Amino acid sequence: MFFFTPPSLIQKLSNNFLHWKIKTLDKKVFLSFDDGPTPGLTKEILSYLNQYNARATFFCTGKKARENPDLIQKILENNHCLGNHTYHHLDGWRCSTNKYVKDVMQCDQVFHSSLFRPPYGRITPAQIKQLKKKFDIIMWSLMSYDYHPRMSPERSLKKLNSITDNGSIILMHDSLNAKHNLKYILPAMIENLAIKGYKFERLDQEFLYEEDNQSPK
Repeated sequence: MFFFTPPSLIQKLSNNFLHWKIKTLDKKVFLSFDDGPTPGLTKEILSYLNQYNARATFFCTGKKARENPDLIQKILENNHCLGNHTYHHLDGWRCSTNKYVKDVMQCDQVFHSSLFRPPYGRITPAQIKQLKKKFDIIMWSLMSYDYHPRMSPERSLKKLNSITDNGSIILMHDSLNAKHNLKYILPAMIENLAIKGYKFERLDQEFLYEEDNQSPK
């Protein structure tokens, strides 16, 4: 079973310390890409985004960022922003708080960002307590399942187009196991949403905290 949106109860219970969606009345959506940067894919993603003047946030692992500094530079040169995704892509449910936080800080030594997203979306209350002192912890409101072998790109695209709304944080992957689906989903989704009047923004501080986001303009 595929859950394109996180359970509403989980969102409500954690909304004070995790960002699931941006509160805005404006037609803005927030594309995010996990697990990169990836040779053979990151540049393609950047090309698709540039065609529509779309901005996005790339949650990169420290290990891959260290191995591919040229791709990190390309992301920044194209006016996108970075987010911390741990150094070794750790599962927070399977390691101690101390080990997890150290891994996050190891990634922070490779590149600095105030944004953090836990791999697999798995993080414990103790880990949250430590990391929220330094980072805004970003989750997602829509999951593309672009990486999943049993998810057809057509189904994913149809679902994303139907449930995206103002402030949606859309999770996709900058990884080779997502490449086939992503190459179908991403350009078509951007085009469809652009036709509906949506703008594609980075997860900047102004959107995370500015109260005016909730006011008509």
